[in-house]
Amino acid sequence: MTKFPRPRTASSHTSRFVSSTGCIPRRTMKELIYLPQEIQRMILVFLEPPYRSPGKPDLLACALVCRLWYQFVLPILYRQFWFDIVAPPAPDDRLKRYLAAPSITSMRELHLFISSGLQMYTTPAQCDEIQAYLRRIIHIIDATTNLSYCELDLIPFAPGDCLPNLWARLCGANTLLVELVRTVVHKRPRLHLCLGRPEFLAEAQVLTIWLPLFESMFAEAEGHFRALRIGCPLNWLLRWLRENPKLRELYYTTTAAAQEYQISEFWDVFGKSQIEKLMLDGFRFPSVHKLPVELVMLILTHLDNTVTATNAILTHLPNLRLLSLRLEEIQDGDTDREPMDCVEGKKVVCRSLRKVWWTKSSAPERAVSVLGHSCSVLESVSPPLNVTDGDLVALSTSAKYLSEIWLLDCPKITQVGLRSLRNLRRLRYIQLEIPLAPFLAEATFKAFLQKSQSLKVLAVVFVGTAAEEARRQEFARLVTGEAEYHEQLFRTMTFQSFNLGDKFMFDISRFREIMG
Repeated sequence: MTKFPRPRTASSHTSRFVSSTGCIPRRTMKELIYLPQEIQRMILVFLEPPYRSPGKPDLLACALVCRLWYQFVLPILYRQFWFDIVAPPAPDDRLKRYLAAPSITSMRELHLFISSGLQMYTTPAQCDEIQAYLRRIIHIIDATTNLSYCELDLIPFAPGDCLPNLWARLCGANTLLVELVRTVVHKRPRLHLCLGRPEFLAEAQVLTIWLPLFESMFAEAEGHFRALRIGCPLNWLLRWLRENPKLRELYYTTTAAAQEYQISEFWDVFGKSQIEKLMLDGFRFPSVHKLPVELVMLILTHLDNTVTATNAILTHLPNLRLLSLRLEEIQDGDTDREPMDCVEGKKVVCRSLRKVWWTKSSAPERAVSVLGHSCSVLESVSPPLNVTDGDLVALSTSAKYLSEIWLLDCPKITQVGLRSLRNLRRLRYIQLEIPLAPFLAEATFKAFLQKSQSLKVLAVVFVGTAAEEARRQEFARLVTGEAEYHEQLFRTMTFQSFNLGDKFMFDISRFREIMG
């Protein structure tokens, strides 16, 4: 029998290095090295990090194993990028290293955010440098051959972003933003365009700077972008909607009061479009028949009556996968509004609904219970203000695929409703506001975790912002248990501070390990 030579593999010290990083165990790597090359490449693709991951250590480790893996890993490393340019470039900016890498032209996905970030441009060199960045990015995009998706989130520059004597120099960056849009469109990727403006911009500057810039960008896009996220006067948006028939996603925030005829015209134009995903902030709920049945995602914020809107939507949009009616604006006199029952389950047409959020809004009575029974693939719920323990008990017995639940501003929920969540066999994420933190008492929470084996992350949200130590003390006062128990929880915790409220994120998998 003819013996074929064994293929060359990585040296032993490289194998030990990869194993020590947690990337691929040594024995597994030796088994992988004998697989067909195409299978090896497909396996390495699974090491690609999730969305907006800050690093790619596993892929970098595998690139050191051997030349073959280096060739496989390099395109994976460079095929998707998130670039945030939010300040004048610094001398040691690592973005420069990425932009200089020759393999960056192999990227397939680009997410680019450009803004002044409220940072002042104070020298001519800074103005020149940001334009050099933009020219380099334009050159890279022009050189790519596989660009299939591009998300451009652009806040053009304004006179307030620099010293008065530098505006003539900095405004050239806006011209490059228009060229950037033109270059991206030429590559024909799926284009998601997000256009914004600084809050400090005066209305006169909006008309003289912003409107011409936006008009130029839309002219360069030639109707080829599929998603638009924008805040602007409604009369601007109407023209752009008519001129872009390929639009499939619209995320719109009103920035000025609209006339009734403009709102009516918007729904007429929208009804003739092929938009499948819609987000409106600041609109009144229209006649439900204005919403095309093709919608798969509907987000309406700051409605004045989310109760009647819920029933209308549940009986009209059969293709809906995501529904969000967050942040209801309660009008004077509405606090005494008569309760309304949810439609019967047999009348619900959106049976494939996966996510439904009423954060800080009301819903028809028993809406959570009805959807738990009617929507068999429900995955995520943010219950309404009027949710009850009975709703959570019913949900925990019917929603077999529910993986996350957000309990924010739910005053009727008690320990009874919270304990019932342990029956959700796929539950991975729970978010609670601080008033519900007593649920994490040592005896109660440990008993809950014995039943809820799938839980991975638990978040506790505070009202407002404060120092981390102050939040720890507040948490410890509300959650009963031994000092050792508190210490165990805090060892698994990440503190996040936001303008909308601080947050503790607990890694439950790590907590289980610590408890043994």
